[in-house]
Amino acid sequence: MTRRLASRTLFDTIAVLVFAVMLFPIYWMVSTALKPGKEILSLTPVWFPSPVTFDNFRDAMNLPFFWNDVVNSLIVVLTVVAISVGLAFLAAVSVARFGFRGRTAFIVMVIAVQMVPLNALVIPVYLLLNQAGQVDSLLGVIVYYLAIAVQPTMLVQAMNICFLTGKTTQFAVFQRYDLDDHPDARPTYAQLASELAIPVTQVTNYLAFARRELRRLVLERLRALCATDEEFRLEARELLGSDPTSRPA
Repeated sequence: MTRRLASRTLFDTIAVLVFAVMLFPIYWMVSTALKPGKEILSLTPVWFPSPVTFDNFRDAMNLPFFWNDVVNSLIVVLTVVAISVGLAFLAAVSVARFGFRGRTAFIVMVIAVQMVPLNALVIPVYLLLNQAGQVDSLLGVIVYYLAIAVQPTMLVQAMNICFLTGKTTQFAVFQRYDLDDHPDARPTYAQLASELAIPVTQVTNYLAFARRELRRLVLERLRALCATDEEFRLEARELLGSDPTSRPA
């Protein structure tokens, strides 16, 4: 117990130190913005602004081009966010929900592109924008940020879609095949796959997963209700028709 507590304390301390290192640049940025000019230019670090001043903000907002830059930034941000979220959502749905030829290669390619440092793209991007005559235009900036933002946004949305719909789809397969009333006959695996927009092979996998989970939950609840192991085994055999320690088929 002591060793476990010491190990946990060590890791917590390391996590706090890493958090402090990551947080410090943000603190220094805010602190510097609230310092008077002499403290900003001082060779001796001043950790806390004294006195606190908002003159730097007033000076910046009084510059003739400040509000033009704010408007330009809003145009770029809102346009990039709207277009990138729309494009990324469509791509994420296709990657997360449908199987198609080249899907794995496409995902690997997207992840590999994310590993390229942005600094390495500065010169190629500048040359492309220069050839297109968009070096000093909002359109060029928007296209550049779109190229950067769409791929990671797509990956995040694809993971969210997989997380939000994965178990829901598994239960839907289980409910349609095992729980719903079927006056004539159960739906075929092909019919379920078409109805839920999943591959036929996934129907088998989802059914197996849901049945294993149901069995596990039933056994956990039954064990909590039984006083002895022998009683638990007898009740499980009566309920499930098999030994609770055996693996389900």
